[in-house]
Amino acid sequence: DAPSQFQIGNTTVTWTVTDGLNRTATATQVVTVEATPLTLTVPADINVSNDDGLAYAAITSLGTPSHNAIGTYNLTNDAPSNGQFPVGTTIVTWTLTDELGRTVTATQTVTVDAPLPTIMAPDAISVNNDDGVAFATISAIGSAIYSSSVDPATVTNDAPSNGQFTIGNTTVT
Repeated sequence: DAPSQFQIGNTTVTWTVTDGLNRTATATQVVTVEATPLTLTVPADINVSNDDGLAYAAITSLGTPSHNAIGTYNLTNDAPSNGQFPVGTTIVTWTLTDELGRTVTATQTVTVDAPLPTIMAPDAISVNNDDGVAFATISAIGSAIYSSSVDPATVTNDAPSNGQFTIGNTTVT
C-alpha cells in the first residue's frame, strides 16, 4: 500500500502476500523521509556613504536572500522600516520559516560611513597688552573654516569668554 510519493516524516507501508489458497500474511515497513536542513543565504554586506548632510543613508534594497524552504514560507528582516540606516554599523537579522515550522536566521551587515568633520583654525594673533594690565582684550579672534558631511555642525572654541588673554601664548582649541 505504498503511496506514489512519500511525505516528510514516517510512513508505514504494509506488504501483503496471498497464496493460491487465498491465505494472506502481512509485514510492515517504515519509510522515513527526512527534510534537508533549512538553509538561508543572505545578500552580501553593504558599505555605503551617508546621504549628503544627513546622519544616515537611505537604502531601498538589501538584496534578495536565497533559501531552500519547502512550500509556502515567511521571510522577514528587522531592517529599519523607513530604509534609513544610521551612520555606523547595523546588523540586519533575516528570519525564514517554512511550512514545516522550521526556522533559520542569518545576518547581513550594513555599514554607513560618514567622513569625519574637518576644521582649520584662524591664523595666529599677536597683540600688545592693554595699558596697565597683564592681559589684552580681544573682541574677535577670527572664524574657523570647517566642513562636515552631517548637518548641523557646531563650531566652538575654548577662548576666554570675556575676551581677556593673559600675557604670553594662549592656545585656543
